[in-house]
Amino acid sequence: MASHSEVLHMLDFSVNTQIDFLTWIRRGALDVKEINAEDISRIIDLSKKYSDVPMDFGSRLVKWCKFLSPMNA
Repeated sequence: MASHSEVLHMLDFSVNTQIDFLTWIRRGALDVKEINAEDISRIIDLSKKYSDVPMDFGSRLVKWCKFLSPMNA
């Protein structure tokens, strides 16, 4: 959800565009993942591994989702 809020912040120039983005999510364009304590541990590990790369929490979540992808299993 942090990545979604970042996108909404970037789209703050237009409420209609924000609504379009949320509608796009509702239609299934994105898979919204729930984060649990185990996931936070993985995000911490990735944060340590990539500590030399400037990333905010939203970027770390994108990296975490990449590792969840079946293509990376």
